[in-house]
Amino acid sequence: MKAFIDDNITFNDPERDSTWDSIPHEYEASLTYGSKILYLLATEKRPMLADEITDAIHVLEPTLDLVKLRKSIGYNLSMLAKYSKVKKHPFSRKVKYSLP
Repeated sequence: MKAFIDDNITFNDPERDSTWDSIPHEYEASLTYGSKILYLLATEKRPMLADEITDAIHVLEPTLDLVKLRKSIGYNLSMLAKYSKVKKHPFSRKVKYSLP
């Protein structure tokens, strides 16, 4: 049983799960929102607000519904932060996100 668990739970092992290895090299509409966020943070090379990330994705994919996009980005940012894929930085009552 231990071998099964160790093989399938890799998100806490920094040697097996590197954020930099999971960043896509180019933007594609078929990427998950988590991958799109990581791509944008890597290419911008600066901490970004959730609204800045949403606007950047909306520029790349203008057909997306902006309300649903904001909710998806917010949820995905919280999950990426929870699993230490992004860092949170307080910024005047808001939060900026960056790569670790």
